[in-house]
Amino acid sequence: MNLTRRPHLLCGAVPFAAAAFVVAVSAVVSVLPSTSFAADPPVISFDGLVRLRYEYRSPLDYRLPGSNGRAATDGLGDRGDVALLRSRVGIRALLPSRVKLHLELQDARTMGFEPSTIANTANVDAHQAYAELDSLGGAPLALQLGRFEMIYGDARLVGNGDWGNVGRSFDGARLKWRPGVGRVDAFATWLAEGRKGGRDRLFAGLLAGASRKREGADWSVDLDGYAFARDFGDTGFVAESGVKGNLQDQTIGARLRAANDRAELRVEGAVQNGERVGDDVKAWAFVARADVVVAKDPRLKVVAEYATASGDERVGDGEFNRFDPLYPTTHAPFGYADLFGWSNATDMHAGVALGPRRGWTFEAAVHRLTLVEPR
Repeated sequence: MNLTRRPHLLCGAVPFAAAAFVVAVSAVVSVLPSTSFAADPPVISFDGLVRLRYEYRSPLDYRLPGSNGRAATDGLGDRGDVALLRSRVGIRALLPSRVKLHLELQDARTMGFEPSTIANTANVDAHQAYAELDSLGGAPLALQLGRFEMIYGDARLVGNGDWGNVGRSFDGARLKWRPGVGRVDAFATWLAEGRKGGRDRLFAGLLAGASRKREGADWSVDLDGYAFARDFGDTGFVAESGVKGNLQDQTIGARLRAANDRAELRVEGAVQNGERVGDDVKAWAFVARADVVVAKDPRLKVVAEYATASGDERVGDGEFNRFDPLYPTTHAPFGYADLFGWSNATDMHAGVALGPRRGWTFEAAVHRLTLVEPR
C-alpha cells in the first residue's frame, strides 16, 4: 500500500507507526517459547534528531547544462541555494531473551515544499524497522530482519549515505557473529521489485575480520576481508554496444587499519568482476591514508591520502573497466566538496587536522584531482 498516495486513510504517520510497532512486538513475542521470558519488563527508549542543511552553490552547478535534468539554457555561472530539513524519531525496545526491536520514522523534505502537513504522510517513511534476535543458541550470534542501515569500514563501498537528506537503508536479513576478537557478517538484501522490468535487484555480502587492540605506542590492528555480489535482473543497464540488460558482478577486497597514539594508517583495495549486459566487468580500486601527529601536540595531525579507481580503457572492446563504488557515503572519506568519487579518478591530497577538544575537528587540505581514463 502506498500511503503517500492515499492521505485520506490516515491522519498522520504517528498512529500508524505506533500500531506497526505494537504488531512487530506481538509477532516476535508470539514465536518465542514461553520459557524465554524472565520477570524483567521490556526496556523502551526513544531518540530523534532534526537536521537543517543549507547549501549556497556558486559559481557552478555540477550538472552540465542540458544534462541530468538541468535546463540547457542555464549558464555555469548561475547561482542557487537549497534548504533541506530532515526529522527522525526512533523507538527501541529491548525485550527479555535478548530480543531487540527498532523503528525509526523519517520526514525528509526541501523546506516549505509540501503545501500541507495536517492530514497526510507525504515525505514520511520508515527509515529503519527491524527485529534483532541476539545470542542465538547461547552463541555470540545475532539475526537481524527487516529494514536497517549498513556501514562498513570507511563507507567507501557500503554506507548509509547520511549526508544526503534521505539517507540509505536496506531491506533484508543480516547474520552477525562475534567470536572473541573476530567478526563475521553475512547479509542478503532486496533492493527493487522486478515485476515491471525483469527480475528483482538483489545485493548480498560476506565480511570477516579480526582486531588486535593495544595501548600507547603499541600498534592496534584491524583487518577485514569482504565479498559483495549484485544480481540485478532488470534491464536498467546499457552495454557498450547500446543493448540494455542485466548486471551480475562481484566486488572482493580487503582493508587494513593500524593505529597507535602517534599515527593511524589505512589501506584498502578491491577488484570487481562479472558481466554487465554481456560485457565483461574488470575493474579495481585502491586507497592509502596516513594521519600522523606532529611535534608534541597530539591535537595536531598531518593528513595524506592517495585514492584511485579504474576507468573504462577502450570503447567497444567488450569490457567494462570503470569501478563502481556500490552504495558509498562519499562525504565521509572524500570531503564535503562533492568533487570526487571512487570511480575513474585519482585524488591525491594533503592537509592538516586540528582537534581542539573532544568531538571537534578542523581540517584543511589541498586536493589534486585527475581522471584515470579521459572518457
